[in-house]
Amino acid sequence: MNEKKAQFYILMAAIIATVLTGLIAIVNYAVVKPEPVQFYDLTNQLENEVNRVIDYGTYSGKDVAVYVEDFVKYFLAYAQEKDPDLGLIYIYGNSSYLVVANYGKNDSGVFTDVNKTVLIGGSAQAVSTVKMDIGGTQIGKKIIEQQRIFGNIRQTFGPSKTVVVNISDKMYNFDLRGQQYFFAIVESTKDNETYYSILS
Repeated sequence: MNEKKAQFYILMAAIIATVLTGLIAIVNYAVVKPEPVQFYDLTNQLENEVNRVIDYGTYSGKDVAVYVEDFVKYFLAYAQEKDPDLGLIYIYGNSSYLVVANYGKNDSGVFTDVNKTVLIGGSAQAVSTVKMDIGGTQIGKKIIEQQRIFGNIRQTFGPSKTVVVNISDKMYNFDLRGQQYFFAIVESTKDNETYYSILS
């Protein structure tokens, strides 16, 4: 009789161990979304290249802000072929002035020591519908325009010690010390996840 009880307990212990092992395996199972490697590669490329552009502009004695602006436009055209959702806000400045430009899809608030403004998202689109009534028939057409034609995407400020950029209810603080500086907030969306990378 004791032998049967012992077999019963051993069998129950084996079943409980199997169930617990299964539960632990389920608890430890997680779906990991792959990181957008291409997004981070493009961000690193931007950081490396813009530093060369700034060095070249400084060395040649030209207006570095113009070189940076031209480079960012060129870079965005290139990067958006690989990642159409990529957008960025950049901050360039020196001891005399500060430039902030928004090439993202969302408007951004910009706060310096003495100014505050809203920059329109340069990649955002405004969709409107025009309808006409011709002989009792409604004829309509959707018009898609870049929002940049309705507002400012780039602003030049006087010198400042700090700048705060508010984008999608996230605040990014930048300390503007040094002779020259370049910062950027790069964003992209993949599989309903928004990714940010801060260049500083």
